[in-house]
Amino acid sequence: MKLICCLSLILLIVVYVFLIRNKKEHFAYNKIDMKNYKIHHYDDDCILRCGNVSDCVRLKHQDANYKKCKTCKKDNTNKYIEDITGYNCLSNDIVDDGKDVKCDYNEGLSCPNYNDIANPKMVRPYYIMPKHDEEKLSNTGLCQFCWTIN
Repeated sequence: MKLICCLSLILLIVVYVFLIRNKKEHFAYNKIDMKNYKIHHYDDDCILRCGNVSDCVRLKHQDANYKKCKTCKKDNTNKYIEDITGYNCLSNDIVDDGKDVKCDYNEGLSCPNYNDIANPKMVRPYYIMPKHDEEKLSNTGLCQFCWTIN
């Protein structure tokens, strides 16, 4: 009986240690390594750095809409909606709650959080580049845009 108790205690400890180690490893893979990569939001050097005109233009519009959404909702008197004309900021009196866009939970506006990729709350759109290549305006396609990260 004592042998079974000892073995089950040892097994419990091994399982516990394994779960803790797995959780730490999972967290390490759930974020972008800031030692090796640099985060950039839209800037005028995007096309020079990345060489991808269509993705840089997409980032520019997504970033502009994200900023408009945050500004619109700053004082809680307006709602940001998406309709056939695009995104619009309208008074709370005009729009029902079902059409309101949540800035940090909308894939068309925001991107996965680089510090916690699995978190449903998102952040301002960005692209990442390896740090050792960031000074080169290389046009080599080293950029990773946030909507491709998962």
